[in-house]
Amino acid sequence: MDVNPDQSIIVIDAIKGFTSEGTFGEAFGPEDSKPIDETFGRLQKFIDANNSVLTTRCLVRSLYPAGKFVQDPKSRLFNLCIEGSDDLKDAIYIDGLWYTVQKAENDATTEKSFTDWIDKFIIEEGKSGVIVSGCTLTTCVSQTAMSMRKRLNDSNKEKTDIIAPMKHPALTHGVSRLRRSFARIQAALVRNLHAPASSHNFGLLTH
Repeated sequence: MDVNPDQSIIVIDAIKGFTSEGTFGEAFGPEDSKPIDETFGRLQKFIDANNSVLTTRCLVRSLYPAGKFVQDPKSRLFNLCIEGSDDLKDAIYIDGLWYTVQKAENDATTEKSFTDWIDKFIIEEGKSGVIVSGCTLTTCVSQTAMSMRKRLNDSNKEKTDIIAPMKHPALTHGVSRLRRSFARIQAALVRNLHAPASSHNFGLLTH
């Protein structure tokens, strides 16, 4: 994927909780969570390769109350990404140039600090495009991207492209361990799940 300095990058939930070393790995095992680890590895390579180009960067981390997704306290997912847990540690390396935000809902635009960043560094600076990536186990990336699209349109920035992950092929070709894991999560009341986003697997949200 070709990038240029007139674009920004937003990474959502590239944190330990969704890897084999976090709550997700504890709940579903290393084999099922391995594709997420690999996805974050590809994302890290993409960021490293374009670090000097994509200088406007934002990292969004989820911070949830206990029981956000699963009501059963005995479920390992009950404590996903809660305050003080190792789940909140970054799964990719970021330097001090990243702007960081914590969110409590799937849609990051519910956080004023995030919309303030969008207004200042994307809308006011007139960026031509925004790359939105990260972990798409829930609808965080898609909901955030769609809300950003509306915000840009409302600000007469219809020509600013939003580039966001597409559904992973693992969910559309055969029955895989990954598919079975997501089915198990859905059974645990986590809804609208998608496979992890690849840094090489982008789709364009146009106006």
